[in-house]
Amino acid sequence: MKRRGCSTARSWSGTVLLDEVAFIRNLKELMNALLPVITTDKSFKLILATTPPEFDDTHYSFELLAPPAGIEFPPKAAGNWYTSESQIRVHRADAFDTALAGKKIFDLKSGNEITPTEAFQRAPNKDGHRIAHWLTWMLGGSAACDLLKLRTAQERGIKQCQNFQINSDADMTPALNWLYESVGGRQTLTSPLPSPLPAAGSGEGTAAGQQSNFGKPCAGSRSFSPPHNPSPAYPTNYDIYQWNRPGGDLPSSYYELSKSYSEAVRRREEAAARSGSSPASSLRVGLGFDVATSTKGKSNPSVVSLLEEHGPEWIVRCRFIWKTKDPETANQRILSILNVLERRGVRPRALAQDATNERYYAEQNRKYFRAKVPVMLVVASETVDKPSLDKPTNWKEYLGNQLVAKLDDNNLTLPPDEYTRTDYRLVMKDRGRFVCEPNDQGMHGDCFDADKLAGHALTATSSRRTVVPPRELWPQPPPPPKNILG
Repeated sequence: MKRRGCSTARSWSGTVLLDEVAFIRNLKELMNALLPVITTDKSFKLILATTPPEFDDTHYSFELLAPPAGIEFPPKAAGNWYTSESQIRVHRADAFDTALAGKKIFDLKSGNEITPTEAFQRAPNKDGHRIAHWLTWMLGGSAACDLLKLRTAQERGIKQCQNFQINSDADMTPALNWLYESVGGRQTLTSPLPSPLPAAGSGEGTAAGQQSNFGKPCAGSRSFSPPHNPSPAYPTNYDIYQWNRPGGDLPSSYYELSKSYSEAVRRREEAAARSGSSPASSLRVGLGFDVATSTKGKSNPSVVSLLEEHGPEWIVRCRFIWKTKDPETANQRILSILNVLERRGVRPRALAQDATNERYYAEQNRKYFRAKVPVMLVVASETVDKPSLDKPTNWKEYLGNQLVAKLDDNNLTLPPDEYTRTDYRLVMKDRGRFVCEPNDQGMHGDCFDADKLAGHALTATSSRRTVVPPRELWPQPPPPPKNILG
């Protein structure tokens, strides 16, 4: 029975056989629809058969079935078994294996029997022959980011880079605590200071309560080290925020806690002086803000990327990902990120914001954040003409090529989660242009865009640096009024 569309695979159960899955366009969606089909009975199976996709390593079959790098397959009449990186058992039988099993190959012109090696030598399309007959999973295609290099960049980011999905304001609490502890690498925190947001105990809104849904890393993250849990004896930034609200009351231990915090700051400054440097204050940090828009009826998220420069290497330390229609909510979250960095003695060189579709909002932010950080507005379609360029281009292509060059040179470190890999692989190269089609989740290369904007914030500013020394948290000014954005 022939059926069309992934939705028609639902409401059925039994063993499923799929042929040439590398040529099914929506294979990932189809696989999701088939899971209920094959899991209702332990005797049901899902059997996939295919040759590798033709010059398209972005196809979902590549992720499901490609063999691990470096594995070798000696010719065997019975073929070879291996386990893919998606933990799927695969039986592989290429032209050399089937020749040993008795399958014959004949020359198209003479009709004489030939060996698999001779067939390859006479093939007009060598790469196509490798794919169809030798079952070679070839990297390439139209993806802008090489799969193996992307995997290397993510492996390097394990335990030092993180993505955070922000579904509510409470999710910012553990995310900012992690940022406070991890910016510049944990070795830059010469002595522990009170974290800027509350983390006493475990559960909602705490850094230690990773079992909750608040501020959890994106799905697919390989590891997450809980940040330092500060002593509840210290007042937190959240406490001070509440005290400064109208009607807020200072606790009776306010002045005693103030002295405790001042002592912690003094100890940290002394430790930094003995070491001869203050690593956190010498960081080169850039922020990129890709503003959410609706693309082809699908709402994609806003992303704030924090990028550090260490010599030639760029490290995407973390990203904050959210969906909101309220610009004030987005601005307050960005402001909280800037405040945490300031308390670590780090001031970003700039905040680069995409102003292609949200020019009025971007101009507001340039004024709103100017006391904290310079805001650079980037319009993707505007022309870039620099002496190093062979011909003029636009900011979209220029910044995209700059980020891809860092990846190709093995000088980029990324968060190790599935979200980052999927986002980067959505970006395609078409006749020299960067293009991206949104997937079924609304992802539209937003992490890629935020990272390239953060790189622009680093490279487009002067080399002069302003160091912000750690300062005491008391007293704090009240938060800006809610109508500040108009």
